[in-house]
Amino acid sequence: MYKIIAATLVCLLVFSCANYKLTPGGRKIKVIKTRKAHKRCEVVGKVTGIHEKGSMALAKNQAKNKAADLGADSILFNEEFSNGSVSSVHSTAYLCK
Repeated sequence: MYKIIAATLVCLLVFSCANYKLTPGGRKIKVIKTRKAHKRCEVVGKVTGIHEKGSMALAKNQAKNKAADLGADSILFNEEFSNGSVSSVHSTAYLCK
């Protein structure tokens, strides 16, 4: 029984940490700084990045990875929230031509 619990915990730790590293697609995502800059772009979708240990940078990495998965090439970070233990960023993913 302990082996099953230990194996489950190891899997959870491995997969939860891997989610925050930038993927090859996430590395290609450009950050749009202002709302005006995206006028020539098409909205692909809304994405949220969350990091349960309070790192905003890692929450943004997760959002970039999700944007890349949607086929976006750019992202605008709309809102950032942090309560000390959890950080989240609500973003819009764009395809700019």
